Amino acid sequence: MKKGGLESRSLWLSILSEKGLEKEFSKQALMDIHEYENKPKKSIVDYLSLLLLQQQYYYHFTNNSAEDGIIQIQKTVEALNAYVQVLKLRMLCEVRHLKTVLPDECLIAHLIETLNTHNFSNVIDSPLPTLYNELRLLLETNDFKQFDKFTSLISKNAQKINAKELDEFLLFINSFLSTISRKSQTSEEMDKTHELNKIALRNKIFFLQGTMRVAHFLNIVTAACKVKDFKWAVHFAASCKYLLPASDREDAFALAMGITHFEKKEYHLLYDLVKNIESKEIYIQIRVRSFLVVCHYELDTDMDLKEYSMNFKAYLKRNLKLKPYKETVRSILNMVDIVKLLILENTPKQQIEDQINSCGSLTFKEWLIDKVKKYKKR
Repeated sequence: MKKGGLESRSLWLSILSEKGLEKEFSKQALMDIHEYENKPKKSIVDYLSLLLLQQQYYYHFTNNSAEDGIIQIQKTVEALNAYVQVLKLRMLCEVRHLKTVLPDECLIAHLIETLNTHNFSNVIDSPLPTLYNELRLLLETNDFKQFDKFTSLISKNAQKINAKELDEFLLFINSFLSTISRKSQTSEEMDKTHELNKIALRNKIFFLQGTMRVAHFLNIVTAACKVKDFKWAVHFAASCKYLLPASDREDAFALAMGITHFEKKEYHLLYDLVKNIESKEIYIQIRVRSFLVVCHYELDTDMDLKEYSMNFKAYLKRNLKLKPYKETVRSILNMVDIVKLLILENTPKQQIEDQINSCGSLTFKEWLIDKVKKYKKR
């Protein structure tokens, strides 16, 4: 009752109506409705709140005239249509995203058809429905021009929508980018990913949950480094390291700094940093050993790289069955196979290039391409 939110307001209106205090009920209800009509709609819940208050007033107020009754019906219909429009847009985005990850036999196509029966030609001129409509168009077209338009709108309207809604938008478009660019990882796509991460950090989205997965943390640093925004990468890592599990925090942060050294081709600094990481967390171990393969190849170390690569490959295959790391492991396995060809120096250069281009997901692809350019068969 004392919190002043929708529930307490609705409860108080119910009490006034139940006690027959019609004048007080109408006065309070109209004040609440006026407040919700005029305040910015930052989340879908804001549209629902206005609808519920308007519906409660419509059901319980006493008509002074037929015209008064029609006005309240009209206002309730407007609130209903606004809520239905933004909710259907949200659902359509969700279903179109799920279509990319669920098997064809699911009833996704029917759901899309059902939701598309709504006329979205006149979307409410407000940030939230506008953004959901633009996201809908992006997921329908897979057009990077639409992506740029949507990202620009997100940047412009980030402060006008609820942080949770913003988080949802960023999850949607990160998933879109992952689906589109999982195999290509072009610099343009990395730049788009980095722009999204900058929006998220600027609006404190990473801090909503209070935690962050190590893989997500390192992927964000990687995207920043791929587009040479090293200053931001270090700033992000320092700002968000405290969201990581305490047991992995320092190792993950060191690995993040290692990523910056790798992209700057500072292999001595990379080696000095990662050789002392002894985390038992499998994902960190995999990333560390991957960097050590690079370091042993680039630097004059005492390590037998051929033997090290064979042992690493066996370690990767043991962990291939672990679902969270499956795609990562497969990508690194492809990298190790190509490094082995480079070490042995008995495979034609064109054959190695063909393998790089055909193996799909590949860790350190740009680095491998650079190594092949300098490769000579014995």
